[in-house]
Amino acid sequence: KSFGLYGSVPLLIATDATRASGMLWLNAAETYVDLVVPEPTVDAGSVGSHWFSESGAMDLILLAGGAHVRDVLAQYAALSGAPVMPNRFALGYHQCRWNYRDDADTRAVDAAFDTYDIPYDVIWLDIEHTDGKRYFTWDLSRFPDPAALQRDVAARGRKMVTIVDPHIKRDEKYSVHTQAQREGFYVKKADGTTDFDGWCWPGSSSYFDFTSAAASRAWAERFVSGYPHFGENLYTWVDMNEPSVFNGPEQTMAKHLRHSGGWEHRDLHNLYGMLVHRATYDGHLLARDYGDRPFVLSRAFFAGSQRYGAVWTGDNAADWGHLRASVPMLLTLQLTAITFSGADVGGFFGNPSPELLVRWYQTAAFQPFFRGHAHLDTDRREPWLFGDEVTQQISAAVRARYSYLPLWYTLFAAAASCVHSSSQAAVHDSSKPPSERDCVPLAFSDANRGAPPMRPLFWHFPQPRTNALWRAEDAWMVGDALLVAPVLEEGVAVHRVFLPRSVAAPTRWFDVGGGGGGGGGGGRGRALLLFSTFVEQNVVHVCSLILVVVVAVIAILVFVVLVIATFVAIAIAIAIAIA
Repeated sequence: KSFGLYGSVPLLIATDATRASGMLWLNAAETYVDLVVPEPTVDAGSVGSHWFSESGAMDLILLAGGAHVRDVLAQYAALSGAPVMPNRFALGYHQCRWNYRDDADTRAVDAAFDTYDIPYDVIWLDIEHTDGKRYFTWDLSRFPDPAALQRDVAARGRKMVTIVDPHIKRDEKYSVHTQAQREGFYVKKADGTTDFDGWCWPGSSSYFDFTSAAASRAWAERFVSGYPHFGENLYTWVDMNEPSVFNGPEQTMAKHLRHSGGWEHRDLHNLYGMLVHRATYDGHLLARDYGDRPFVLSRAFFAGSQRYGAVWTGDNAADWGHLRASVPMLLTLQLTAITFSGADVGGFFGNPSPELLVRWYQTAAFQPFFRGHAHLDTDRREPWLFGDEVTQQISAAVRARYSYLPLWYTLFAAAASCVHSSSQAAVHDSSKPPSERDCVPLAFSDANRGAPPMRPLFWHFPQPRTNALWRAEDAWMVGDALLVAPVLEEGVAVHRVFLPRSVAAPTRWFDVGGGGGGGGGGGRGRALLLFSTFVEQNVVHVCSLILVVVVAVIAILVFVVLVIATFVAIAIAIAIAIA
């Protein structure tokens, strides 16, 4: 059984050899889904599903789909919204930790990227940068001049991100709390009038009720006039927005708590995180007078979260299994239109080995959202702390990311496009609220229009549903021409990669990492990306290249045998002639 800890998108996609269709169960209450797989002796092509929601209406939307999964995704995006177009800087590498201790520590990390000549775009500050976990504030004893820090980071073309959580410290000297308490912006207890008091990072806390238009508006306006030192190069990270309540049942809100309009929390739990995301996104628009694309990262999500920014997979661990799990998790999010998503590089908990850290950078460099992050109690793990060889390999992975930024940017524009019946697409103008956006016409191929940037192999290589390609969770496509096949296991000396073949035309693969080609002659050329070595281990091999080597060795042996046979035949002939 699998339980959604951070987010829920109640979308089911079904496929067979000829078509795809889908179903959206639009319900934000706690929901269980049973997939019923028949016995092998029964109809092997039929899989059933049972859906159980604790409350709410049975709002079921069937997506007729078409010949390809992209048809289902296009219909789903028409309902829930197209993904927002990311800022260009947000597609680069992000450096984060809980926590960079103070102004000097932050500046030292920023400067070290230049010292070691490793590109990066954004440095992040976690909850310790605030004044006693009071969000929308700074600890001025640690960060005496936040505006100057932001200006200095921006002078090298970089940005900053700070964290803002929806739980508010109950402190009568804290303006965010006193306003929310006075205006009735908090989630209520079961009586509908008493503010709920839970426990989170600041201690005793209450929670903004984002189902209230007034509360959401007040939250957004904080970014305009209630957040000191919120500068033009500062962006936002929303965490703990499931919501997280340390002393609540299952560490979240009790289901009988009340929201605006009398709704119980049980009715809309899965929606809460997206509403926090939306209000924060709107705050950025207001603060910049709609002149800049917001960048807001959220841990919690629901159907439609793609309209408001990025999502990450939450608190993972420095473990090879978690590295492997990041691939199917992110591929699944791609198929729910939450395209700007990623996993914490190196794992949030624990200390990765140098090998695991290198492999994680190599993997995440070709996933949509690329951020290194670590827990407060872990060892420092900036890229230059593991010796020269590891630093060089991490730097190479990060540089590979930057070499493909034009491709990423184009693919995100295609993913954000509105799908029309004509051959043109359009991208949402994200400088306006979602309800007021126009579509700017853009021309994309059918293969890329509305498609996620990171794609499962079956997206471009349709095969019978029984083909192993449908179950591939260790490789993916970036766009329609770049196959990424990272090393996801420890101590790998030989890395075998499955090269998919198009049924429509021959496919030839080229190793853009410096190897040869494979997969047959003629047809369209596609790129295969492989990272070869970890420190002094053996070079990674592609199956087709191994075959070439084997054939070459056999050819040499045959040649040697022929030469020996020739000399023997000549010797015999001479002996006969003499006789």
